[in-house]
Amino acid sequence: MSISTVSIPVISDERLLELYKHIKPIRKNIMGQLCWLREFDLKELREKGFLWDNDDIRTAVVDCGIDLRPVTTFRCLHKYDSPAVFRPKVAEVLAQIDALNFDEIIAFEVIDEPKVVYEINGDYAIKQAFREGYHTSVVQLYA
Repeated sequence: MSISTVSIPVISDERLLELYKHIKPIRKNIMGQLCWLREFDLKELREKGFLWDNDDIRTAVVDCGIDLRPVTTFRCLHKYDSPAVFRPKVAEVLAQIDALNFDEIIAFEVIDEPKVVYEINGDYAIKQAFREGYHTSVVQLYA
């Protein structure tokens, strides 16, 4: 993340939908299993936070016979509405995956949520992003 240019890459609706066909968000259910989420429409991809609504959780990944392989992690930016509320959008993550140019990725998971600014212990890039209206997370990519 460049300190002088903190921003999320712009992604067209067409490109967003194309990526979303192949790369899906996953998150853990209350039993700690990684699960696929329900399908989101274009508006939800851009506007809905995908981490907090348990009604969005669908099938456990292991029940689908898919063996996800962790590929890499990256620091991801998320524009915030309020500094105290973390609501990442699928579009934000997919735009940044697109910029990283990973072809084999089929799923992503937010594995580390933002810390309160005073807990960052001198990480200037994260503090700069926060001052400019962004939370940061760590996202795990899976093939």
